[in-house]
Amino acid sequence: KLDLKYRGWTEVNQTVWTFHSLQHLDLSFNSLNAISHEIASLQFLVLFNCSCNKVHSLPDSIGTLQWLRIIKANGNELTTIPKEVGQLKALEELILTENQLTSLPQEISGCSALRSLLLQNNDLCRLPLSLATLSGHLRELDLS
Repeated sequence: KLDLKYRGWTEVNQTVWTFHSLQHLDLSFNSLNAISHEIASLQFLVLFNCSCNKVHSLPDSIGTLQWLRIIKANGNELTTIPKEVGQLKALEELILTENQLTSLPQEISGCSALRSLLLQNNDLCRLPLSLATLSGHLRELDLS
């Protein structure tokens, strides 16, 4: 577990990406503009928290993190979510509240373990039809 919240960082120190066995990474409450594609080197990551930053997008490489169960990316400046998120078969919680999202990728239906999808306070004008395929196990969907 690596807790790096409230550091005032504008970018992640490259050393972070060398902790290949890391399971929990908390980068919340910084001033990060981006998350490096090098997040893919954290192959055992289970929880990723980048909430309350200034992140504009998540890297496509996040889709390679096969053990990732929780993404907390609320309170950022996200305008899109990469379609590769749909490759996260273990993902259970996706927290994207308070961003600038206008849509979600069709591929989100690939998140077959998704239980909680929180999207409050975004600019969503449409949802993918594929989201309906998650209805059997999705316990919480908040679009308010």
